[in-house]
Amino acid sequence: MQLKDMAFKLNHEESNAFKKHLLLENIRSLKIIAIIGSLINVIIIAASYKIQGLAILESWDIRTRMLWIAASAAYFILVGRPTTSENIKPYQSNIFFFAASLSLFFSAIITGLTSLTTGYTFLFIINCMLTAAFLCLSLKEIVLIMLPSILYLGWVVITNEHSQLIFLGNVMNILSTVVFSLAICSRAYDRQKHLFHSNLMIYAHNQMLLNLAELDGLTQLPNRRKFDQVLDISWTHCHREGTPLSLIMLDVDLFKHYNDTYGHLAGDYCLKKIAEVLKRVVHRESDLVARYGGEEFVVLLPMTAQSGALQLAEEIRSELYDEKILHEGVPFAFITLSLGVSTVTDYTTLTRESLIHQADQALYKSKVSGRNSVSCFESPLESSY
Repeated sequence: MQLKDMAFKLNHEESNAFKKHLLLENIRSLKIIAIIGSLINVIIIAASYKIQGLAILESWDIRTRMLWIAASAAYFILVGRPTTSENIKPYQSNIFFFAASLSLFFSAIITGLTSLTTGYTFLFIINCMLTAAFLCLSLKEIVLIMLPSILYLGWVVITNEHSQLIFLGNVMNILSTVVFSLAICSRAYDRQKHLFHSNLMIYAHNQMLLNLAELDGLTQLPNRRKFDQVLDISWTHCHREGTPLSLIMLDVDLFKHYNDTYGHLAGDYCLKKIAEVLKRVVHRESDLVARYGGEEFVVLLPMTAQSGALQLAEEIRSELYDEKILHEGVPFAFITLSLGVSTVTDYTTLTRESLIHQADQALYKSKVSGRNSVSCFESPLESSY
């Protein structure tokens, strides 16, 4: 697939992200150009001073080189040090494009003052090549950056008196340099766009694989692996904030009997319906519903006290019973749930595993007390009252 075909695959949001990403790289690259140009100018100024002394300050060539160095230093200070593409401010973008245009314009001025009359345009050529080598710009951007320099040099070439050979040499040097720079910049821009698109595709593919690894294929709920990850995060957050963390563990009553009676396809349908009920009832963004394994599900409730968890558990039990999923041969005639609730408030005496174990004990209590019910874990101290 050609680069031009790939370039059109970025949507508006991706295109903006690409421009910001490239702008960050270009801001850094222009600093390299500024350093190289400044070093060259420092060497030339020092050599001129050794020969002519302070008389060099009367030369517009030297003055322009000093301005170049000052402008480079100002660019370093004003543009700052953006670390990510997201935190680049509009003013930093404007500073970059102005500085890039000014760098070429300074080289054009120096070339116009010292070199065009003798047919040498090396300084402008070097600066154009540095721009093409270090910056990745679209065709429109590089044209706008070069336009002031091209117009100035064109005016100097036309208005200065020189031989036809020097005139043709200057024109050919400037035109070939500009065309070559445009080609390099635009091609590098297309390659960067292609690379950015490829990275987006790889990232999206990896995210899809990650989601699949953390998603239960049947119910489309997060799986146990995802639950363990979120539990660690929620535990740390609630511990730091000093807020309670509750867990509901629920199990389908007599599910083996249901599978034996109606078949495994019906069992899968039943689990999907339970997942739908859980998604409908548990709707806070901070909460997590997951399939824990087999016919077991868990609901993690950060910043939720025991009373709130019990109320939600009862709502889940009631909502599923109202679905009236037929289950003949059992006391309630429909699919029912047993639920256990545990809550942690003292994080110094409990662990994550303890929270899960307590919810499991509460679930077992619901099972032995007749099923289709909600139970709460009680510590030996609490149960003695």
